[in-house]
Amino acid sequence: MAVVEKTRFPDSEVVSAIRYFAPRRELEVRFTSGRTYLYHEVPQDEFDGFKWAESAGGYFNEHIRDRYRHTKLK
Repeated sequence: MAVVEKTRFPDSEVVSAIRYFAPRRELEVRFTSGRTYLYHEVPQDEFDGFKWAESAGGYFNEHIRDRYRHTKLK
């Protein structure tokens, strides 16, 4: 399983870090609360938009949350 990239958001109050697993199109999102979720069938361009977003929390709420099936990891 290849990890495309891990991006950290040190200034975000909501999102701590994201990782994208390209072959499976899965996006892992770690929140500042410590919770981690895996979002399924997320396109590469969605990950790219997320990592360059001005607001990680805003991007998550607008583009990821409630749009993709997810699994709670911890």
